[in-house]
Amino acid sequence: MKYYIDGKKYRVKPEEAYIRVNGWCFEEEGLDYELKAKVDGKRCEIVQKQIARSDVQKKYGKKYKVTGESGFSGKADFTSDERKVIDEDLR
Repeated sequence: MKYYIDGKKYRVKPEEAYIRVNGWCFEEEGLDYELKAKVDGKRCEIVQKQIARSDVQKKYGKKYKVTGESGFSGKADFTSDERKVIDEDLR
């Protein structure tokens, strides 16, 4: 399995707190796989997968069985955790 996280976006406000991650992954032999991720121990919901990534196919396509749709986007929601901290701070 090869993978890379291209970017992370953090949002922390009283009404919402999350980390969004974008990246790519593929199985070198072209086998089926299940994509799972965690951020600080919190499950990261993969909201979109099979995003077109011609850059990844161009770089690895000659050596591995890579499709052009190896990109993904995920979101780890910390909203309830953040609200709990805020509620405790107000007491």
